[in-house]
Amino acid sequence: MSERTLIRRELAKQTALLFLVFTLLFALLGVGIYSMLSASIFQTADETLRSLQADGNLLTFETEPSGSAAIVPDNTSATTPDETEVDDLSYSLQKSIVDVDPQFITLVRDANGELVDTVGLYASYPAFLRAIPFDAGDLDHIYQTAAGGHTYRGITYRLADNGSSAYVQVLVNVDSELAILDGFTRMLAAYLAVAALVSAAAGYLLSRRTLKPIVENWRAQTEFVQNASHELRTPLAVIQTTSELLLDHPESRIVDRFEDVNVIASETKRLARLVDDLMTLSLSDAGRTSLTYAEVNVGAFLRETASAYEDFAALQDKRIEVDVDSDLMVHADADKLRQLLGILVDNALKYTEADDVIRLSAQVKGAKWALHVADTGCGIDAEDRAHAFERFYRADKARGRRTGGHGLGLSLAQNIVEAHGGTITLEANEPHGTVAVVTLPMAR
Repeated sequence: MSERTLIRRELAKQTALLFLVFTLLFALLGVGIYSMLSASIFQTADETLRSLQADGNLLTFETEPSGSAAIVPDNTSATTPDETEVDDLSYSLQKSIVDVDPQFITLVRDANGELVDTVGLYASYPAFLRAIPFDAGDLDHIYQTAAGGHTYRGITYRLADNGSSAYVQVLVNVDSELAILDGFTRMLAAYLAVAALVSAAAGYLLSRRTLKPIVENWRAQTEFVQNASHELRTPLAVIQTTSELLLDHPESRIVDRFEDVNVIASETKRLARLVDDLMTLSLSDAGRTSLTYAEVNVGAFLRETASAYEDFAALQDKRIEVDVDSDLMVHADADKLRQLLGILVDNALKYTEADDVIRLSAQVKGAKWALHVADTGCGIDAEDRAHAFERFYRADKARGRRTGGHGLGLSLAQNIVEAHGGTITLEANEPHGTVAVVTLPMAR
């Protein structure tokens, strides 16, 4: 399976996972909001209905001291006792329940559950109220019912001993609340649909963002393996070819084949250096770089390094100069610092010509100190400086091979500097040349 296919498959998996997570979160949020709204939208009506039970006076009625019903006219002699009783109860409910909330409709029922009167704000109510369900066993708690295309919240109470009237069924219309809830439900469904689309887009973008460093590392690792294989192949090919030439002349003496033996030894050393560099980088990547800190005299350290390379530089008509305060003391790993400086000086020697100068200097910058390795050589283009610390990168690959480099020196230098908690950069040295600037902390 190709790398591109693997990346696309992983992108699809991550996008689907994030889409499911975001969609589930939006759905749970929507359900939570809907539940809160549906539970609270009837709260006012339900609390008012329950208040009727809390106030016992609302469910009783009084007659006038004379014994006749309060709303019965003078000619009540023709009215039956039950009718007078119902009128009296209706008046009491009119004065109590309707005054509490004019939206209430009160149905008065007898012991058999038959509707005997309807009390409310209006003089008459539609006949479909007779179809309102009634259950004598379902008392004192809120329920929802419907009739005539309308929805009501209601509660049923048992009356005290009031003759033929045994139950009061109090209703309140909630059509407007249901309309609000339905409108909110449709709006919520639309928002959830939009949220699902946003989740898909966000999942895709986040997956690309998440996979980007992984893909870059993957490609860098692939490129690293390819470059390492290429660098290893060259000395191995030379060693193999030269060895085969030696085997073709088994009777020859070593002195007669000295050049071939020297080539094998030289390429073997180069191969060993490359393997050591790769091992160092792999340990650094694994976070297993160990440092042994000690007091280092930077002035003496730079002069010692310059002295070690001075003869080699003189053979090429180049000069190494040192400009540093002899009293500058820092806390660092001396061996790693020596390796770092060796890489930078060796790199400067490779890319300078006769009569060029390599200058080593150091100075204190607050709680840090800066090391400069400047040369007056050919310099490095700004574009190449941005990639100089990448492994196996060479601005001039042909020239790099002629000088014996394999493109790992600056990567090793960067790892050493970062292990000390510092930074390293390459800058232009005006009017020509390059300056390697290393900034390290004074103390651990």
